[in-house]
Amino acid sequence: MGTWTKGITTLPVKLGINLIGGPQGASRYEDVTKESANVFEARARHFIDGALSGNKNEAASATSFPLNIGSRRGLIRTRQELFRRWDEIFTPCLLSRLKLAVPHEMFVHDGLAMVSNGTVWFDAKGATSIDTPNCKRVS
Repeated sequence: MGTWTKGITTLPVKLGINLIGGPQGASRYEDVTKESANVFEARARHFIDGALSGNKNEAASATSFPLNIGSRRGLIRTRQELFRRWDEIFTPCLLSRLKLAVPHEMFVHDGLAMVSNGTVWFDAKGATSIDTPNCKRVS
């Protein structure tokens, strides 16, 4: 905060960071959920932390089923199916991308919020889509 002066004109100035793509602060996720940003972001963090630590129950509790798996892998309809297909979904490549995920001030589009350039999208109930287009399958 401060002032800008040119000649005899002085104006107040306040500099800050403003991200492209919609509302900031408390209303950031209003197109996704009625919950506070803190609650919504905590759910996304639980999904990411569960995936990274291999805690299937933690990740599943922050998942909105059916979970769409990109690259033509279809839908995961239940918690049990997520557990069965865990290693197929949470590949080392995907996990390396999730390590960089920051579930704070997420980009929102069409009622969903994303982390890691769209690697995971979240709706009001949790992770709803995982897309790994740049990851190669690890055998």
